[in-house]
Amino acid sequence: MTTNRCDDIQVKPDRDTKMRLCYLKNRNPRDKVCKGWVTARAAKWTVLGTDFNDGVYFYLDFPNSSSLKTGWVAA
Repeated sequence: MTTNRCDDIQVKPDRDTKMRLCYLKNRNPRDKVCKGWVTARAAKWTVLGTDFNDGVYFYLDFPNSSSLKTGWVAA
């Protein structure tokens, strides 16, 4: 969930990883919005989204959910 300290949502994966940022409008699971797929490069920060209001629920979506994903998320 975003806070008033959130300017953007970034990731820094341990290895190249394809993903997309999804979030819930008005905290409603039926009203989700997903941005386009991006490949976040290993050991580099990648901005996935900007200008979120406080209290927005977000998650990362991966095309291959069975493989191990490690790294950092900053929001």
